[in-house]
Amino acid sequence: MTVRKVDYSPDELIAGVAGEMTGDQFAIYWMLCTLIYSKRRPVPDEETREKLKMLFRNMHRRTVDACLEHLIAASKVELIVGPNGAELMVSRCRNELERASNRVRNAAENGSKGGRPRSETLLKIDRNESETECLSGEINEIEKPDGFPVEKLSPSPSSPPSSPPSIKESPLPPKRGKVLSAAQMKEFDVWYEIFPLHKGRGAAEKAWLTARTIATVEQLIAGAQRYRAECAGRELRYVAHPATWLNQKRWLDEPTPTLFNGAAKAPAKSPPAIGSPEDIARRRAAGITV
Repeated sequence: MTVRKVDYSPDELIAGVAGEMTGDQFAIYWMLCTLIYSKRRPVPDEETREKLKMLFRNMHRRTVDACLEHLIAASKVELIVGPNGAELMVSRCRNELERASNRVRNAAENGSKGGRPRSETLLKIDRNESETECLSGEINEIEKPDGFPVEKLSPSPSSPPSSPPSIKESPLPPKRGKVLSAAQMKEFDVWYEIFPLHKGRGAAEKAWLTARTIATVEQLIAGAQRYRAECAGRELRYVAHPATWLNQKRWLDEPTPTLFNGAAKAPAKSPPAIGSPEDIARRRAAGITV
């Protein structure tokens, strides 16, 4: 059964983001929540990143990635690695989707009983009456607002209660836990020590698990060493987070010329061959008789 709407709790949202996010980060966070509500499940990491970059065209692509990495590092967004690959989930969305699923399930159960409310949801008519009296059937003679008496809720012995229809809903993923095994953690520690920036380790561990399915440890370590050399002298804000580097498969990047003050040095231009038109023009410009 489809969940068509979820509850929105503005006070919880304000308490969760106040003073903890910039404007760009909140925009990415809320749009990610909306995409999760729309799919009613975790959303693919890479596909969602591209979708956010299309939705926020006035925002630099690197800014979108940086906002997501900050939200993951701050545990506002969960990076889940499972059979479907890397996916993004927000605990707020998980809780509200669970409440919406319960609401749909309760509606289905009530519908199977002819639309009558379940006995445990009935309020006490008189607060002086005990709960036992309320559930024993003494309220069966009380009329509804429209004038029709409430029928007896307990099923008669002759008619066994009908079982509610089975509701198949995809279970929401469990909350984050330990990701890497002891052997995998040793490999990751070697790579992480080489990488030039140490931020968002939890997200990096999950990204590492995905990267190891398509690359060897040697390839990832060699890529990290090459990237560390490229980042020498670069401001840290221009260095990719470990999880971003892994998710974008940056170990496959071609080597970049050595950086100087944040800009790539142009390769030295070789002098023209002697006797070539460029050489003759250079000599004449220098006042040398050709």
